[in-house]
Amino acid sequence: MRRGFIVSGFFCLMGLLFVHNAAGEVLFEGYYVIKLNGGRVGYVINRYESIKEGKIFKATSFTNMSLPGINVTESVVTESDENFAPLKLSFIKIDNKKSSELIGEVKDGVLKITQKGDFPELSKNDGLGTLQPPKSGATKPLSMTSSTNVRQIPLPKGIFFSGILAYVILKSPQGLRTNEQYKYKTIAEELGQIVEGEARVEKEVLFRNRFKTYLIHNHFQGQTFTSWVTERGEILKTQDVASGISQELVPLEKTATKGFVVPKRTLIELFGEMPRGERNFAFLAHQKGEWLEEEDSLTIDKNTLPPGMGVHLKKNPKKQVKQKEDSK
Repeated sequence: MRRGFIVSGFFCLMGLLFVHNAAGEVLFEGYYVIKLNGGRVGYVINRYESIKEGKIFKATSFTNMSLPGINVTESVVTESDENFAPLKLSFIKIDNKKSSELIGEVKDGVLKITQKGDFPELSKNDGLGTLQPPKSGATKPLSMTSSTNVRQIPLPKGIFFSGILAYVILKSPQGLRTNEQYKYKTIAEELGQIVEGEARVEKEVLFRNRFKTYLIHNHFQGQTFTSWVTERGEILKTQDVASGISQELVPLEKTATKGFVVPKRTLIELFGEMPRGERNFAFLAHQKGEWLEEEDSLTIDKNTLPPGMGVHLKKNPKKQVKQKEDSK
C-alpha cells in the first residue's frame, strides 16, 4: 500500500525519475481515495499510457497517505514493451522524512537495480532474488538494510511489473473471464525483486448495483486482495477486509484529495502535466449521471465477499486493525 504526506526534499528526488516522454495515448488516468475503516486517509493517482508509437507501455503512480505515526509519499514509474516485458523502473518513497529510492533498467534480459535507503533484506537462495517470506508465526519484522547497493537479476520469460497485472490478464490467451486462475511471477516495484502470485477471477458482480465488473482475488506477498475490475481492465475498487483499508476510483480529483496536500509542482514533473483524472470509467459514468458520489460504493451481499483484497494494494499498515464486516 502506498501512503503519506509530501515532505521537503521530495522535489529534488523527483529529478531522478524518468523524463516524461512526448504525449502518447492515455489509456487510463484516475484518482483513487484511500480509506481505513471508512475514514479517508489519502489518495492515489494512476496513469497508464502507450507512448513512442505504441512500442512502450508506461505506468505512473503517485500515493499520498497518512496514518497515525505514519506519513508516506510514494511515486512509481515503469516502462514495458508492447508485450509487457519490463524495461525501466523508478520507485521513490518518503517515509516520515526518510527517503528510499530504487532505479532499475533491463539490458540483455537482466534487471540492474540500484537502491539507496531502507529496504528489506532479501533472499538469494533461488537465483532469482525472490523475497524470503517470514516463518509461520514469526513476530519479528523483516531485517532492513540502509546501504547503497547494486543488484543484477536475470528475468524469466513472461515476467512483468506487478502494477500492470490487470492489463497482463487482459492480454493473456484466456483473457479476463470468470473461473480462471492465473499463476505468475512479477517484479514488486517497491522491492525491485521477483515474487510469485496467483490471481483468480471469481465471477461477475454488479458494482454500485449497476456496473458490471469481475471480482478478482489476488494472492501476493503472503496477502490476499479483492478487486472489482471492468472488462477493460480498469480497477474500480481494491479492498482488504482484514486491515480495513480500501482504495476506490472516484470521478473527481477534489473528492480524492480533499484535506490532503496536492504537490502540483511534483505532479507536473512526474506526469508531464497536472493529471485531471478524466480518462476512466468513473468520470464518464459521472458525466452521464450514473455515478453518484453520495451513494455507498458497494452494495453487494457480504456473503459474496471472502476475506482479502486485490490487484493494486500490497502492504498492510504496521498496526493491524480489527476486521471489518463489509466494505459498504
